[in-house]
Amino acid sequence: MQAQKKFLHVVAEETSRMTGGRETVVSKARKTEMTKLAQEATDTFVEAQKKLMDVAARQVHVSLKAAGTTAKMMPTVPYREIPDLTREGFRSFVEAEKAVIESVTRRPGPKKTVKATARKRPRSTKPRVIPVKA
Repeated sequence: MQAQKKFLHVVAEETSRMTGGRETVVSKARKTEMTKLAQEATDTFVEAQKKLMDVAARQVHVSLKAAGTTAKMMPTVPYREIPDLTREGFRSFVEAEKAVIESVTRRPGPKKTVKATARKRPRSTKPRVIPVKA
């Protein structure tokens, strides 16, 4: 972190000199110093990245270990084997599809014929009234 701060300070200083309007000659020693500071800053950055990767690797390792422990606690697959379950599921699916297709393509049965009954003729005469004696 210190190397990065030094490097940024030197870069800011050089930038202000260059933009100051007067031309300055940069000595070879000054270039070497900037190169060393840049190298130190890069090295510390790489070291920090390595440490972060190590922490991430440890976290992944712990997560996988916990997942393995959890998987061991889960109940096992039932006594039936998976191919049998697959076969049974597929069979029931095919039967259901057949039933759907059959219900869609089923032709209606023959219509029931209604017997033609003779129509009753309307009465042309009034019904006979029987007197009631009380």
